[in-house]
Amino acid sequence: MRRLLKNMSIYGIGGIAAKAIQVLLLPVYTRVLKPADYGSLELVYMVAAAIAILYGFMISSGYLRCYYDSKEQKHRDLVLGSAFWFTFFCAVLFGLVLLLSASEIAGSIFEFEGGELFITLIAFSTAIKAHNYIFYNLLMVREKAGSYVSINIVTMLVTMGVTIYFVVFLRWSVRGILLAQIIAFGIEFIILSVLLFRRTIFAYSFSAVREMLHFSVPLIPLQLASFILTMADRFFLQEYRTLDEVGLYSLGYKFAAIMPLLVIEPFRAFGPHIFSLIDTPEECKRTLADFSRYYLAGSLFFALAISMFSREVIMVMSDHSYHEGYRVVFLLCLSYVFYGLNSLTGYAINIVKKNWIISVTWIIAAGVNIALNFVLIPTYGMMGAAAATVISYLIVAVGRLVIINYVYPIRFAYAAFAGICICAALVYALSTIAASGIVIPMTIKTILLAMFLLVVFCSTYFTPEERSKAVEALRAFFVKTPASD
Repeated sequence: MRRLLKNMSIYGIGGIAAKAIQVLLLPVYTRVLKPADYGSLELVYMVAAAIAILYGFMISSGYLRCYYDSKEQKHRDLVLGSAFWFTFFCAVLFGLVLLLSASEIAGSIFEFEGGELFITLIAFSTAIKAHNYIFYNLLMVREKAGSYVSINIVTMLVTMGVTIYFVVFLRWSVRGILLAQIIAFGIEFIILSVLLFRRTIFAYSFSAVREMLHFSVPLIPLQLASFILTMADRFFLQEYRTLDEVGLYSLGYKFAAIMPLLVIEPFRAFGPHIFSLIDTPEECKRTLADFSRYYLAGSLFFALAISMFSREVIMVMSDHSYHEGYRVVFLLCLSYVFYGLNSLTGYAINIVKKNWIISVTWIIAAGVNIALNFVLIPTYGMMGAAAATVISYLIVAVGRLVIINYVYPIRFAYAAFAGICICAALVYALSTIAASGIVIPMTIKTILLAMFLLVVFCSTYFTPEERSKAVEALRAFFVKTPASD
């Protein structure tokens, strides 16, 4: 168990490193790129995320599962080679389609110049990354956690260095960012290949591919629904508003994207812990209920901290043309709060092996999100897009809590959930009426954030035993025990 938790924590660091690049590059983007250029970049990223599903039909997930079907090395090499070459064939096929129809695709999706070149560039970068996923999964099954995180960090540093050179010094704008990705992913592929090509990848089996696709293809509707739910709003903004507003909204989304790095990635080891309690259902249910309360309190605190101070941070780090981007941060942070809560409640559904419920809730939410985007974005712009996102995630959260009552009854603290969410909303609303400037508003917001913590701690949200343990933990942290003679 100790080795598992150690590896999980290291993989979490690798995941954070991989996802932190865009956040770390924000000061560069917001100083060099115009909001319209940044909006164009985000739309290109959205297309890349969509076509990534086609490059191998998510067979890397199937490889991760089928690897454990046999302990024989011949079987594992066969599965690896089959996954690699199937991904390669898909990359060649869909890459050629993208290259030959880049002009038509760009003309039908983008409303800015340069779209054809951007489609060509993401066709290459996404194809390379699809192969890298196979190798990263091989590192995971072989428990090479150190290599996993090291290569992630190297890729992050290369991406940042090349991007800064292309964008800041050569002034290549969006083209430079996409070229930097190709170079970084290419170097990543070379490192992984040198490290792992000792494993044979020259074997291929149609039956192995069929078995892996049997696992991975059912995940595609879920991924598409998730794609629509999290990314479709940018295309609606492009259609009904302006590229400048797409850029402002995307900046706000990047700030909100700090949330999963703080409150979702660190808890990836929680799943194995919950599954280990399946044979003691009462303890399992109590753990899920209690941890959900802790998660909601912590995630709402981080949501407030990020959104309340986002205005001042954006003012300092970016050009004035980006300053209004802070307005959507709170709603988008709330979206991630509900997303994390959905992940926790999803464990209850996994326990009873009714995973189709998860897919159905996401598909319904995606449909609701599209409808809300149609209604809200033409009138309210990026605020309407943020509202559509948070409402969609809230629908999933409420729907799952209702369904769990029937498939795996858990005594969640529903009233406490509602109360703490209302309290967080009131605190944020108060923070928006702070005085202009930077120093005074930040002082007022710090006080409000401390008041939120105090109110939640002193209320009935936590039990007396939980408060007592928290006080003891704080005392042990801040007051060192004198060393014995």
